Amino acid sequence: MNDKKYAVRKSAIHGNGVFAARKIKKGEQILKYLGEKITKEESNRRGLEQEERAKTSGEGSVYIFELDDEFDIDGNFEYNDARFINHACQTNCEAENIEGEIVFTATKDIEEGEEILYNYGYALEHFMRHPCKCGKPECVGYIVSVEDRVKLKKNTRENAKKEIRLPQIAQAIANIRRLLKSSMRKTLRRMKRVSQASQSKKIPQIRSNLSNIRSPRRAAASREP
Repeated sequence: MNDKKYAVRKSAIHGNGVFAARKIKKGEQILKYLGEKITKEESNRRGLEQEERAKTSGEGSVYIFELDDEFDIDGNFEYNDARFINHACQTNCEAENIEGEIVFTATKDIEEGEEILYNYGYALEHFMRHPCKCGKPECVGYIVSVEDRVKLKKNTRENAKKEIRLPQIAQAIANIRRLLKSSMRKTLRRMKRVSQASQSKKIPQIRSNLSNIRSPRRAAASREP
């Protein structure tokens, strides 16, 4: 009788995923995270090397799992099916260190065909590198630890406010500029009309003054007896 608890197949979340091949009860061990036990120094070296390689190859997966304060497990091997366990903001399993081995254990009853999901909980300062595509109602958009989700939501709200505020400010400035231009045009037209009206009043006055001015000959003639 085949009592295999899981199967690896395509996932709607990302690439391949691990799915329950039968009903798994809460507290039941599902599978182990297999691989090479390496030091923290070697773990950092391999992780950085993979990140650099990913810039050109596009292969961004780093299958290094923390074991304890001294060692990690590099699970980038074909025999390690656990490397295909996807992240989700709503999970159904947890990883435990049992006698120096990483074991995934069900935290709730998992139905046959249900995807096995784990929270990888990356550090908050690097959350932009790890978007979450789990699609769960609790999804916060990024792969972060549960304790950092409140901080992430706060940062997301503040950034959203900034993004909303900037277009509003730009629109307000544009409106003010239009109002100023319109006001200036009206002022210039008003000044032009006043100037034209003033000139039109001065012209008859000048003509009247000119008509009252007598030439020297006429003035002399009028003084003769």
